Amino acid sequence: MSTIVSTIIAMISALTLVLSVQIALIPLRIGAQKLPLLWVQDGFLVLAGIALVTVSISAALEAVFIFAIPACILEQISWMRAIRRSFKVGIRSYGPIFLTILGVSLCYLPFLLLRYGTRELATSSWPESVLVLYLIRILVSWIFGALFAVWATTYLVRHAEVRR
Repeated sequence: MSTIVSTIIAMISALTLVLSVQIALIPLRIGAQKLPLLWVQDGFLVLAGIALVTVSISAALEAVFIFAIPACILEQISWMRAIRRSFKVGIRSYGPIFLTILGVSLCYLPFLLLRYGTRELATSSWPESVLVLYLIRILVSWIFGALFAVWATTYLVRHAEVRR
């Protein structure tokens, strides 16, 4: 039961993130079309801007969604109540939670930008290096996800009263 509820919460969180990022990137896309200077060096500036906006929005939303799955499992509540509980805990200490998540997420920024260099690697003498880079990205993403889950659960238990 908690697996289904956790999946629902993760899907709602991911959908919210995707929609928010797409909406936030509209001005950047318009600016990139109107200002060709942003495409200097094969568009790296635009790609770095997109990655930075994505990481920032992800951290902002994660600050309010991060406690939903731990609350659902620890307190054995429905997905709607878990999301509501997560919002209450997240909003109560939004600043420190957001800054913590943003700091860790910014460490992932270079791995997002690695995708930019894979075109050159694909045509290099060892094109399999692209696979290695993607495996590293997946591993780092998994490690950060696990760190966030453990941190959120610990925070929920220590700083917010767990209801049973």
